[in-house]
Amino acid sequence: MVSFIKKLIALAGLLSAVTCLAITVPFRSGFHLRDSVEELTITYRTINNLILLPIRINDTLQVNLILDTGTRNMVLFGKRFLKYFQFEPIKPVQFSGLGSGSPVFGKLSINNEVTIHSIISIDAPVVVVPDKNLFSSFTNVHGVIGYELFLNLEIEINHSKKQITFRPP
Repeated sequence: MVSFIKKLIALAGLLSAVTCLAITVPFRSGFHLRDSVEELTITYRTINNLILLPIRINDTLQVNLILDTGTRNMVLFGKRFLKYFQFEPIKPVQFSGLGSGSPVFGKLSINNEVTIHSIISIDAPVVVVPDKNLFSSFTNVHGVIGYELFLNLEIEINHSKKQITFRPP
């Protein structure tokens, strides 16, 4: 009986230590500002009155993405992006909402590091749609970034100055 009580006390101590560690070292999923940055303001470009943000993926790929709050994740259009990612060997991602017609199929890549200046997301999902480039008529537009950008950040958009400010929530 004494042995059982000692094991129970040891287990309680271990659980307390794990709980304290979880509280002091929070898991940071999604987009957030780097620890040393309290606020970030960037000037954005527009195309057809849509906000265009410069994004770096995995420190190698620089893209310009339209901010689309109707989409959750990042979507890149064009087969040239296939060489930059490792894809999940599951069935393709299917989604609609891109106008009329049949659904669009893409390939899912996970565990990507995505940065916008001092904003970072680790393990970010990226969908690549190789067969359809919706932005081929626009110069230097590669896809969309969705509302996932807003989940962990406070955002202020100044349309007259074409500036967007990011702050911790």
